[in-house]
Amino acid sequence: MTLPHAIHRILLAVVRILIPKNDEWDSASTEEGVMTGHSRLIAEFSLFSRFGLFLMLRLLEWSPCLFGFGLHRFSAMGTERQTKYLEGWRDSRFFFKREFFKALRGTTNLVFYSDRRVWEAIGYDPEPHMEERIRLRQELLRREEERSKKPGQAELPL
Repeated sequence: MTLPHAIHRILLAVVRILIPKNDEWDSASTEEGVMTGHSRLIAEFSLFSRFGLFLMLRLLEWSPCLFGFGLHRFSAMGTERQTKYLEGWRDSRFFFKREFFKALRGTTNLVFYSDRRVWEAIGYDPEPHMEERIRLRQELLRREEERSKKPGQAELPL
């Protein structure tokens, strides 16, 4: 699914604020990777959830003038003002603004930290852990099978 241009612009502005900056990865390709991940994630949303997300993103885009940030859209503000504006959403006493920001930050982090380039930059390698868990599970299943084959032992109810 391709995101509408306006939604893409708003999400890109949010992503540029929320993802960590580092010399280990190229910011532009990382941002585009996060945007691709967001597109894939949003494509899985129900129609109602997608509508709600788009509505809240448009509210985020057009409401700076209501909250004392001048007559600018969110995506047109400078980085410092965008950061301050998002902090206002993060710390808001209004439940929907605060929860929407948490969901937006959570999905952005989910997509960002799912990128293998970021794994390499932060030194995360899940393969050894997964292999260890598979080995432990196979050993557990083998023990259970041996236990069930021994005669004279009562079976434990599950």
